[in-house]
Amino acid sequence: MLRGITRVMGRHGIALLALFVALGGTSFAAASFINGKQIKPNSIPKNRLTKSAVKSLHGAKGAKGVPGQRGPTGAQGAPGTPGAAGPGARWAAVNPNATIARQSGGITVTNPLAGIYLANFGADVSRQLILVSDYEGASDTAYRGASYAGSCLEGPAVTSFCTSKGVTTPANVVIIITTATGSASEANHAFYISAIGPSSPTFGSTGATQTKLGTLLQKSSN
Repeated sequence: MLRGITRVMGRHGIALLALFVALGGTSFAAASFINGKQIKPNSIPKNRLTKSAVKSLHGAKGAKGVPGQRGPTGAQGAPGTPGAAGPGARWAAVNPNATIARQSGGITVTNPLAGIYLANFGADVSRQLILVSDYEGASDTAYRGASYAGSCLEGPAVTSFCTSKGVTTPANVVIIITTATGSASEANHAFYISAIGPSSPTFGSTGATQTKLGTLLQKSSN
């Protein structure tokens, strides 16, 4: 019996040795395998995990939290670059004798006839907003009638009157008419006159259309 075992061992010794080593190695590998219980918390760095493993660690997105309190107001910013100057207004306060009490600058006034004034603004104001109002300058506190004003281009009759009184640039000149109580006749009175930009694209009164100013001038000349 022993002789038979020895004979088998002799013939298959190498094969048996290899089988033993193989079985022993597998047991060693199984024995040396690391399970989850042997890993210490926070001991594996992120760069050792696969992308899918890292992704699986993220939980579902939580509900939106309550907004926090408003923070303090920040410091005031630096001032911006100033914009271009606007067109502004040219204006003058004129006494009954055509002297100027005060003005924005560059305006001259004449009084060719009673109650009729010509204010030269020194620039084209023919398409700007012209405003006239009462001014109680130089103790001019007497009752008065209506006041009228418009460009010297305000119709043929007005332009003709202005040029007859020495106006060479009608677009720069405004005619003002002040009246006595009841507005039945012209009379010298103090007034404010102003031309306010920007200019209108067109000037609708130029042409043959008769204007209130033209009617008053024709009446005063008769």
